[in-house]
Order: sequence, then C-alpha cells, then structure tokens
Amino acid sequence: GWCDKEMALAVQARDTNADAIAEVNGNLEVGEARRAKLAEAIEDVDTEIATLNATLTKAKELRKKESAQNADAIKEAKRGRNGVAQAIDTLEKFYKSAANEAKKSLLQLKGKVGASSEPAPDAGFSTTYAGSQDAKEGVIGMLEVVKADFERSIKETQEAEAKAKQDLNELETTSGSSLAAKKEAKKATDKALAEANAEDEKERANLKTYQGLLDGALAELEALHAPCMGGGMTAEERKIQRQEEMDALQKVLCILDQHGVGSVESC
Repeated sequence: GWCDKEMALAVQARDTNADAIAEVNGNLEVGEARRAKLAEAIEDVDTEIATLNATLTKAKELRKKESAQNADAIKEAKRGRNGVAQAIDTLEKFYKSAANEAKKSLLQLKGKVGASSEPAPDAGFSTTYAGSQDAKEGVIGMLEVVKADFERSIKETQEAEAKAKQDLNELETTSGSSLAAKKEAKKATDKALAEANAEDEKERANLKTYQGLLDGALAELEALHAPCMGGGMTAEERKIQRQEEMDALQKVLCILDQHGVGSVESC
C-alpha cells in the first residue's frame, strides 16, 4: 500500500545518505592527513630554500671581504717588491760606478808616479773609495731573497684569490641548481595542497548536502510513523478498525433518514 511504499522510500533514503556521510567522513579524514603532510613538506622546503639563500649570501659577503684583503695584500707585496728592486738597482749602479771611479783614479795615480822620480807621499787616501766591493754580493743577495719573498707572496695570494673565486662560482652553480629544483618541488607541492584544499571544501559541501538529505529522510519516517504504524496496530487491525468506523457512520446516516418517518430499530 501507500504506507509501505513511502516507508520503503524513506528508509532507502535514510540508509543511502547515512552511507554517503560515512564515506565522506572517511574521505575527509584521509584528506586531512594528506593536507597536513603537504603543509609540512612546504614548510620543510621553505626552510631549505632559506638556508641555501643564507649560505650563499654569507659566502658572497665573505668572498667580497676576502677579495678586498687579497687585493690589499697583493698591492703591498708589489710595493715592497718594487721598492727592493729599486734598492738593488741603485746599489748595483753605485757599486759599478764606484768601482769605475776607483779604477780611473788608480790609473791616474800610476801615471803621476811614473812621471816623477820621487815617490808620492802616503796620505792614506791613495785611491778613490769604491764601496765595500767584498760586501756587495752579500747585501744584494740578501735583498734578492727579500724580493723573492715578496714575489712568492704575490703569486700565492693571486693563486688563493683565483681558487676562492672558483670555489664561489662552483657554490653558486650548485646552489643555483639546488634552489631551482627545490622551487619547482615547492611549486608542485603548493599546487597539490591547493587541490587538496579544494577537494576538502567540496567534500564538506557534500557532507552538508547528505546530512540535509538524511535529516529529511528521518523526518519523513517520523511523519509516516503515526498514520502508517497506527500506534503499533497491525495492518489487519487497522482494516477492521476502518470497517467498524464505516459501519458506525452508515448506522448514523440510517438513523437520520428514519427520524420521524419510521422505526429506528430497522437500522
């Protein structure tokens, strides 16, 4: 009958929407865990990117400072080398000139002595001072060692500067590749999280819809309970009750018809 059909439809709606709600709740639970994992991954990659950038920035600052120090060291070493080289050149010219003057003076003295029959008096300055020719090699040799030290310092500092510059270039290349990869990973994770958030919103909207349908089905069942269940009477009992109500109504109509015209006992 009508009650059985309506009750069956209401029960089916109730069960269907209850199952749908259970499924949506499961999806929300899984989605929540996934979204939390994606958010954590984004936080981790953000930290890694920040660390790489900080490391690279610090390395560049140190390299700039080191480069300036190396430039100053090379400049000072070149100044020292040039000063020593100039001193060596001056000493070599001095010793050479002094030696030539000494030879010239000696030759002049010999010429005078040869032209006179009397020996020249010894005044203690018979020759022009030619510098300490015996010490020449020692002094200039020592200066050559100092000059070589400056040149070695220049070379080593230049090599260290080139090596440090190369190391920074390699760090920039490696860090650049790593940063690019991490930024791509972050981009993909951001997209995945946005999709997961959109799916979560969709599932929550579905949950609201199914809950509304379930509430409607429960309300329908409640509304059908009184007319269809009859306070607990069976279908046969309800049929008998309806027949008794119909018989009583017919009797009342009969009495009204016989009133004043006939006997009511016939009703």
